[in-house]
Amino acid sequence: MALINWIKSRIRAVRNLNAEKLEEQLNTKIVGRELSELLVYLMLFIYTAVFSYFTIFKHYAFRSYAWDLGISTQALWTTLNKGRFFYYTPELFYNTTGSYFGLHFSPILFLLLPIYAIYQTPETLLIFQSFIIALATIPLYYFVRDSLKSKFMAVGFSLFYLLYPPIQSANWFDFHVQSFLPLIFFSTMYFLEHEKWKKYFVCIIFALAVAESVCIVVAFIGLYELLKYRKPLLQTFKQRTLKDKKVLVPLITITIAIAFFLFGRLIQNTFFPIDPKFSNFYRAVDYWSVLGTSGDPVIMPLYIIINPLKVLEALAYDAYLKLLFVVLIFGSLLFLPLRSSIVLVTLASLGPALLSNYQPFYTVGTHYPLYYIPFVLLAAVDGMKKQNHGRNFMKFSGYVRNLLVVVIIFALFASPLSPLLFTSEISVPHFSEYIVPSIGPHEYTLQRMVNLVPQNASILTQNHLFPQFSSRLNAYVYPLPQAFKYAPKEMNDYTDQLLMNSDYILIDTKYDKDTADAMLEKIHFYCDSFRILKYEDGVYLYVKRMHSCGRDKWQIYSTF
Repeated sequence: MALINWIKSRIRAVRNLNAEKLEEQLNTKIVGRELSELLVYLMLFIYTAVFSYFTIFKHYAFRSYAWDLGISTQALWTTLNKGRFFYYTPELFYNTTGSYFGLHFSPILFLLLPIYAIYQTPETLLIFQSFIIALATIPLYYFVRDSLKSKFMAVGFSLFYLLYPPIQSANWFDFHVQSFLPLIFFSTMYFLEHEKWKKYFVCIIFALAVAESVCIVVAFIGLYELLKYRKPLLQTFKQRTLKDKKVLVPLITITIAIAFFLFGRLIQNTFFPIDPKFSNFYRAVDYWSVLGTSGDPVIMPLYIIINPLKVLEALAYDAYLKLLFVVLIFGSLLFLPLRSSIVLVTLASLGPALLSNYQPFYTVGTHYPLYYIPFVLLAAVDGMKKQNHGRNFMKFSGYVRNLLVVVIIFALFASPLSPLLFTSEISVPHFSEYIVPSIGPHEYTLQRMVNLVPQNASILTQNHLFPQFSSRLNAYVYPLPQAFKYAPKEMNDYTDQLLMNSDYILIDTKYDKDTADAMLEKIHFYCDSFRILKYEDGVYLYVKRMHSCGRDKWQIYSTF
């Protein structure tokens, strides 16, 4: 009852806002900047500070993971300190070269190197991610200001973006290069609207440099432009003359996307090949098993055309969770995005997510929404513009007030920082830990164990402990369970190899018990090679014996 009364009071307060007076005040200049811009900068700073603090706190509570904070940290550290090309170890069983470029073709990593070089720890990446996600409010602000001719709405949409649960949930889950996407995509669409083609194509190149999967999104941007410029495009075809150069933009965009994808695949296959036995694991074919894909998900449109009944079956899988996710994505913006053709761009990544049987694609707490959330926000802006076409937007500022109320309500139930999630039984379907963790005696025990491992020693550990050791060349992580079904014998040999190439082994039996049991079983089989250095509160720290019974066959493999 108290919560309901509080929500009602907030609704009344927001409704009492006078948009016209606020618009006038936002035009006021302070230190040479308009108040509206300063408010966006302030929100950017507050968001960065808050999420930097809590994501670092989560890391200190051992709730960050090899996949993907540990991978990113190790790839940058080995490049700067060991001369290895974005080398990381958690996926050596299929990514045989150990380069991050075997996992994703991501040239944008070169931009991260000088930033990470300043302070080479996982915390640097967590702070940077919070900042770069928040920085996207600046191009969003200018897009809304110019589109709706209102600074009040521009500030409002900037606030919606920072409060939007899918953005906060993406920020919450480790570190990912996809955190660049909101800033890049907002800028791309801003330059597209203003027909600043050189800057537009620079943004397109930066977007493609994030990961090869972005090529599909960029191609859909080109398709949206074909729809946007369909009249001049048809006129050009009829007259067979190129009077309007902007009709070439969508064709060039699609061509660049396809060329970049093919180039990335060529580089990966030539220099960073994947072990063929694990090709289906690498391509995540099982994520669309209900749909019936048996090859590269890139050809998914072919499966959709050939098997329309399978499409319905795939959509029906976890239908309740998918419906909740769609309501969260669009309902928190009053379904305004559905009024705009910009929303079509979201089909590039949201469509495959809804056809998947892999829950992280359609639950909060992952980075996947970063591919399409920018276009959801921009579609909401365009939807509002079309809803009020030709009218005075200030008379329709009620949309902004209502959006603010709705976004706050959704944030109360779906933000990882919401006090409701850890003070009540309320929860949302989520991936991984989705509340602020606590640091207790067990976490202090883990930290003491981590401190006992020398900086130059090799170490094998679990997913949630690997980031603590990721600033070294010879840190390894026990593979995720799903990898074992593709080549059981090879994976058994691989884990033996990890075991015998590690000076220390750290195991936490209170978290990820299945992996802990598998590791303890391995150690039991090779009990003469290791001894317990310390045990406390379910945490084992093993150290390799100086002589391991003449097991000369255990030599460090050349791929390591």
